[in-house]
Amino acid sequence: MEAGIREATYAIRQNIEQTFFAQVLNAYDSFDAGDSGMGGVAGNAIALTTSNVFTAFSRAKAKLAAQGVDVSGLVAVVSPEVAAVINEAALSTGFNLADATFKNGYAGDFNGVKVYVSNFLDTTTNSRTHCYFGVNKQISLAMQIAPMTKIDTDPLKFGEIVKILTVYGVKTFTKRGLRFLDMQVTVA
Repeated sequence: MEAGIREATYAIRQNIEQTFFAQVLNAYDSFDAGDSGMGGVAGNAIALTTSNVFTAFSRAKAKLAAQGVDVSGLVAVVSPEVAAVINEAALSTGFNLADATFKNGYAGDFNGVKVYVSNFLDTTTNSRTHCYFGVNKQISLAMQIAPMTKIDTDPLKFGEIVKILTVYGVKTFTKRGLRFLDMQVTVA
């Protein structure tokens, strides 16, 4: 029963993270192939490769700077596939996922941006990965009750039941939305 409870609690945490990162789609602005400066068409995803990932990050920073955002402390939340592209492109600069100590998804710095990895970024819209790129903490998560489990006896049956409870909500505020981008990429 304990193993089942751990799995259920972990599943709830994953659901919260997935709900949280679904808010990336609410970014005020997107960053796509038309913004990348690599000859792409607006509205199409950036075909991210080891040869253009540095340029993509530099152009995303420039787009935020043009909106008046202080770009000194930017973060990016990317999928494991995008992190692998970054890792391959930046081995010579010291960014290495194999050497990084993951804490809360933190994988290391790339081009002056703190890179975090999540499996729960939206990939259902237009067959692309929607990555978070911008200022930290622009999506708000309010958690009234952290995920908790409780084992009780079932009053109507012989045995025990598991109760799982959490109360939370997420929101992207329009004013804060100006400070991060929905970076839309595909990885070959």
